[in-house]
Amino acid sequence: MSMPSYAVVPPLLVAFMLLAFEHYKTNPVHQLRDFRFLMMAAVVVMIFTQLVIGSILPWVSLLLFGLALVWLVVAAALVRRRMRRS
Repeated sequence: MSMPSYAVVPPLLVAFMLLAFEHYKTNPVHQLRDFRFLMMAAVVVMIFTQLVIGSILPWVSLLLFGLALVWLVVAAALVRRRMRRS
């Protein structure tokens, strides 16, 4: 069983937007070595992998769905932690 792209990509896009907001607000220099930037780059790689390989190998789409949920939770936690500090 494989997860369809419309189930995997939206959580990744939301996580990307949350991470981009967090990265922009907390880092005025916008360094490329930042943890948030690395997570954003990983989101782009996961979306590309889902769209290219997810339909061929069903286990990849299941793995990416789990990672998408983890990424979404971590991104939300980072934003919430920043809002609590402000």
